Amino acid sequence: MKRKAKIQFILGASLLAVFILFTMSLTLVDIQPIGPEGSCVAYAGINKAVHELFGVNMTLYNITDWAGVVAILIAFGFAILGLVQWIKRKHILKVDSSILVLGVFYILVFGVYAFFEFHVINRRPILINGILEASYPSSTTMLAMCVLPTAMMQFHRLIKNTKIRNTINALCGLFTAFMVIGRLVCGVHWFTDIFGGLLFSVAMILLYCSANSFILAKKRDNNMKYPLSEKYNAPELMSKIMGPNPVKLEEELLTGHRIPAESVVCDLGSGQGLTSVFLAKEYGFTVYAADLWSDPENNRSFFREMGLSDEQIIPVKADATDLPFEAEFFDAIVSTDSYNYFGRDPEFLDRKLLPLVKSGGYVYIAIPGMKQDCHDNLPSELLLSWTPEQMDYMHDVSYWRNMVSQSRCAEIIEVSEMASNEEVWKDWLAQENEYAVGDRKAMEAGGGKYLNFIKIVLRKK
Repeated sequence: MKRKAKIQFILGASLLAVFILFTMSLTLVDIQPIGPEGSCVAYAGINKAVHELFGVNMTLYNITDWAGVVAILIAFGFAILGLVQWIKRKHILKVDSSILVLGVFYILVFGVYAFFEFHVINRRPILINGILEASYPSSTTMLAMCVLPTAMMQFHRLIKNTKIRNTINALCGLFTAFMVIGRLVCGVHWFTDIFGGLLFSVAMILLYCSANSFILAKKRDNNMKYPLSEKYNAPELMSKIMGPNPVKLEEELLTGHRIPAESVVCDLGSGQGLTSVFLAKEYGFTVYAADLWSDPENNRSFFREMGLSDEQIIPVKADATDLPFEAEFFDAIVSTDSYNYFGRDPEFLDRKLLPLVKSGGYVYIAIPGMKQDCHDNLPSELLLSWTPEQMDYMHDVSYWRNMVSQSRCAEIIEVSEMASNEEVWKDWLAQENEYAVGDRKAMEAGGGKYLNFIKIVLRKK
């Protein structure tokens, strides 16, 4: 990811340098008074030839001028989205990083537009309403080229339905092409105005992509060390995992956690108890290991072998939708690699889970998911190991953010992609049980590029 960010940055910075040099050349190369009222224009030969080729089409000018409102409305829509996230999450840094970067991108583009309105390089080849306006770089070209492609990137992230997403992005692509070609053909800009707008826009888009790639890589790098989990790498302990390494997932999940020391914590979906041991030994919590499918007595024996008393960790056989605990029994609930099986009901949090948590207590969840929901067109790689029905338990960040946002009793602290995907899958695929062996088919075929793990942190109001 860092390599990708570096390449994007180098290309973007290089094009930006070309744009600056090209802009400087407009004050030096082949300057002739070929514009209205004797206005001078650089690259006079090519500009005059292109202008005479296409002539002037005021109808097309008016269409492209009014169509620019579409780009403005899209930009305004993303600004509103960022503002809503800011208000709901109560801190600007909790707004999606890609939206924050997009906001900075918009500000920079507007700044460049304003600069060239006051520092005129070229004036139009025709008068507009009797006025000789600034023309370089083409502001409409910049607007279309900067807003629409970045919007397509956001739509790819936000729209879960593949057909709808692809249709919208195809329309955006066609609209962008129409706007750029339309501004060239209608004859209200010199060719160099259009070219300069394209140069600047492509440079800025690449820098925008670079910033997003760098932030994502930084997030992953910050969470890729597992000092506590290393103690649990022994083969006899790894044999107890039932999917991608839940101990490493749990360590990342609880990095910088807010659960007070000596809290009573429910390990919801504890499996064979390795994560429960981890919570008790490494964090000092009193742990209730709740699981529907594991044997409590087998887990109790394992806990004792790990040096934990019956007071430190308590195995419980229980269904997540009908937990046998009193109201506000827990200081926190931690669920690793299981919540997606029972938490896809928007009422689950408020009806089943949060009543068991004390006011101000926390819920920490790590969920296997998808980088982008694609259930209407599942990649063939994934189907090598899993059925469409099994994949229905997997969703992307947007899906889970929407799911937990429906809770009336929870304050959302974080919903984000985790860094652990490759690391935890490597540990799981090294196991020799039949489930790990079955999962190898999809992962060896490249299915991992579609998958991730998702972190959810909630606080009970």
